Amino acid sequence: MWWFRQSFQKKFNNIKGGWRTSHVQQVLGEPKEVEDTIVPLGSGWGSQPALTFKIKPGEPVKQWMFEDDGQYYYLWFAKVGRTNDDLWRVTLTKQTSHKL
Repeated sequence: MWWFRQSFQKKFNNIKGGWRTSHVQQVLGEPKEVEDTIVPLGSGWGSQPALTFKIKPGEPVKQWMFEDDGQYYYLWFAKVGRTNDDLWRVTLTKQTSHKL
């Protein structure tokens, strides 16, 4: 029954700040691109109000990109916690019509 299939955009819009990477993968599948990086020193990127978890310059951040029907869907993860149990949590989501 194809009408029960939820669109990728609808699934993406349900992603909330604080979700673990494993939970995101269960909902969206594997990302098309993954980038592990560090917030540049002197950057204010990690302190913008839209972030669920603030990230200081010099701290790590993961960026996942998904593509569906000409749209690009980005998720950024902050490293949260001190255990080995999936430390990464969604801190920001963004949908665009062009690749960042």
